[in-house]
Amino acid sequence: MREACDKFARTRPVDEAVWENFAKGLFYVRGDFNEPEAYLKLNQRLQECDKTRGTGGRRIYYLAVPPNFFPVISEFLGAEKMVTDPERGGPFTRVIIEKPFGHDLASAKELNRVAVTTFRERQVFRIDHYLGKETVQNLLVLRFANGIFEPFWNRQYIDHVQFTVAETVGVEKRGNYFETAGIARDIVQNHMLQLVSLVGMEPPVAYEPDAVRDEKVKVLRAIHPMTPEAVLENTVRGQYGPGTINGQPVPGYREEPGIAPDSLTETYVAI
Repeated sequence: MREACDKFARTRPVDEAVWENFAKGLFYVRGDFNEPEAYLKLNQRLQECDKTRGTGGRRIYYLAVPPNFFPVISEFLGAEKMVTDPERGGPFTRVIIEKPFGHDLASAKELNRVAVTTFRERQVFRIDHYLGKETVQNLLVLRFANGIFEPFWNRQYIDHVQFTVAETVGVEKRGNYFETAGIARDIVQNHMLQLVSLVGMEPPVAYEPDAVRDEKVKVLRAIHPMTPEAVLENTVRGQYGPGTINGQPVPGYREEPGIAPDSLTETYVAI
C-alpha cells in the first residue's frame, strides 16, 4: 500500500506522520464467504477498530465480488447484526455493489430483492467503477460548461459518434471470471452504455444525482432494441489470438490461465 501511495498519491512525497496514522487502520481478515465464522472474525475486528480508531460503528461494505456471493454475504451480515441504520437508532451502514450486477434482467431483479431484505434501499449503492475515471468525470464539464462545444453538440452538426475501448492487456489472471462474463457483459452493457448516455444526454435541470440519472435514462430509452435478426446483421464478436504488444509476444485468449481450450467466449464485440 505504501508503494502505491508513493506512486499515485496526489501530494508527494507522502507525509510520514499522515502515513503512520493511516497505516494503523489497514488490516486484512481472511475467511470464506460461506462460513459464519468469517463474519464473526470480521465483526470482532471491526469492533476493535471502533475502540482504537474512533469509527463509532459506521460501516461501508464494498463488495467487489461475483454476483452469486452477494446474497450469502448480505444474509450473514444481517445474521451477525453487522448492519445498522441511524433511523433505527444506530450508526450508518452502507453497502456498495460493484458490477456485474447479475447476468441478466431476472438475476438483477433478484439481487435487488435480496439487497433490501438486509439493507434499506437508501443504504445500497450500485457502482460502475468506470465512472470514476477522470476522463469520464470530465465529460459533463467538457460538454455543458464549454462555450466551444456545447452549442454544436447536437444532430445538426454531428454526423455520428463512435465509442471505442481499445485495451492493450489480456484477461490478466481473471480467466475464471471472464469465462462467465465475456466482453459484452463485462464492458458493453455497463461501461459503454454509461458513456453513451453521458455523451448523448440533454442538460440536467441540476447537477445532482437524481437529475443526471433521469437524463441518462432518457437516452437509454431512446435506443432502439435489437431483434435477434438485427443482432446477426449489426454485431460482430471475436476472440483475440496470440500476437505481440509493444514488440513483446503475448498469448491468445485460449492460452490464458483458467480458459477452456475450446472457449467461445468473446473478447471483442462491435455493435
